[in-house]
Amino acid sequence: MTKEIIHGLPWPAILLDETGVVVHANNLALELAGLRELPEGAPFEELFPELDHALQGAPRSVVTQKAPLTLRRDSADLHFQLHVRRLSKGSLMVLFDETEMRNLELRSAQNVRLASLGFMLAGVCHEVANPLAATYSMVQTLQTRMNTSGSLDPIVTRGLDNIASNVRRILQVSSRVSAFSRVCDEPQTFAVDHAIDEALALLATESELGQLGEGLQGVSIRRRQNPTAVVFGRLHELRQVFFNILLNSMQALGGRGEVMVDVNYAPADDVVVITVQDSGPGIPKEHLHRVFEPFFSTKAGNHGSGLGLAISYELVLEHGGELSVTNQPAGGACFRLVFPVASEDL
Repeated sequence: MTKEIIHGLPWPAILLDETGVVVHANNLALELAGLRELPEGAPFEELFPELDHALQGAPRSVVTQKAPLTLRRDSADLHFQLHVRRLSKGSLMVLFDETEMRNLELRSAQNVRLASLGFMLAGVCHEVANPLAATYSMVQTLQTRMNTSGSLDPIVTRGLDNIASNVRRILQVSSRVSAFSRVCDEPQTFAVDHAIDEALALLATESELGQLGEGLQGVSIRRRQNPTAVVFGRLHELRQVFFNILLNSMQALGGRGEVMVDVNYAPADDVVVITVQDSGPGIPKEHLHRVFEPFFSTKAGNHGSGLGLAISYELVLEHGGELSVTNQPAGGACFRLVFPVASEDL
């Protein structure tokens, strides 16, 4: 009967006699030791040396105790609480799996650290932005006076242009980080197409103002909308995600081409899938795995801060979604976003 109970336990369990010989071990325990079956008359310390080293006492395997245990399996750490219970004839050993709880604790601690870092970084950006804005304003004033006075020293002109360009880039990075650290609205249920509408409107406005550089006017946008594709989250954050991805796709076309935005609802998987495909040259193979890294950019010169896609990736994860990018066989890049569909009871 005892063996049947051990076999039915949801954790690795081992039964030993008073001499430390393993009498029975369930399948989970055998799997942990890399065994297919239990050898007859084998001592515990030979079959389970990692467990034996975690115990204390003499003999260790039959002394009632608890001990933490970490095992390395398939490049991952498994965390257990090893319980030994002395019986009238031998002992019972059970390994309670605490891996998920430990991982949750680590993720919680990491989130706290990241939140603190984000708060500190937002404060630094705010403090840096003011003197940089003043510096940028002064550089523009000097450039204007040089142009009106006719004093066009090439070295000084290039130097001021370089200063203005780099200060402007730092201000853009500071603005993006500050915006990312702010939470402006409460989560709500909304159609994905609504967020894309707002992103396209923002692109059009900033393009007309000349804030996105030249070469976007020759790019056409095609869309396949789906009113049933509804998600739950912060509208302004997903609007920023689509803005960044659409801008990246449009800039990759060099002023001519097409971007296709396709929104789908997959009822079988209960997810919303959005793809953004462009007809450009695609992303170099050696760069594909770095696309979502902070400050990584393939754009020439000082165009782009390298933060747009990195921030988008984090925002998608915060919404319980997935963001990936591949190259299409026919050419061009394809960004794929997957979000859980909004529940009806939200």
